[in-house]
Amino acid sequence: MNKFIVCFMLCMLIAINCQMVNSCPPCKDVGGEKRYCVKTKILNLKVCEAGSQKGGRCTDEKDANGVYQGLPPCKEGLTCSAEMGKSPKVEEKKLMEDLTLSDRARRYRDLKKSAKVEENKLMRDLTLSYRARRYRDLKKSAKVEENKLMRDLTLSYRARRYRDLKKSAKVEENKLMRDLTLSYRARRYRDLKKSAKVEENKLMNY
Repeated sequence: MNKFIVCFMLCMLIAINCQMVNSCPPCKDVGGEKRYCVKTKILNLKVCEAGSQKGGRCTDEKDANGVYQGLPPCKEGLTCSAEMGKSPKVEEKKLMEDLTLSDRARRYRDLKKSAKVEENKLMRDLTLSYRARRYRDLKKSAKVEENKLMRDLTLSYRARRYRDLKKSAKVEENKLMRDLTLSYRARRYRDLKKSAKVEENKLMNY
């Protein structure tokens, strides 16, 4: 599509320049004064003006020494040339340069836009990757903390259970000691009672 537009514009430019070249020179004399073809600043149109002793038209090219060879009525920065096919070639070259620069600028913008899109995608992917990695790290840390908590709870439960069992054992020990004490005292009482009975019988026999 771009090549078609470039070719179309190029053909139109060549056609316009050819039409201008064919119409000028020769320029008709006005009041006995010679008229010559010069290039205007607007659309590079060529019109007949008076002043030059030589035929031709004005171009913006330099001679072999790089010096402008302007002849009246050529304006500043232009030279008078009798070669009719040279200016369209220059204009064609300029147009191609402009189109090339325009195409390169458009290509640059497209590439820059594509690069920006890719950069955004990459940043999004990196962000997602970072968030996923962060999530995994947090999940792993949470699992570690959970294990620690469960271990702490287990130790705490076992410690509490140990204290409860120790307390229960102490209670049972106290009960047992009390029971043993009562049993001993009862047995001691029976023994003493039996001894007292024996002594009483002996006393009664006397």
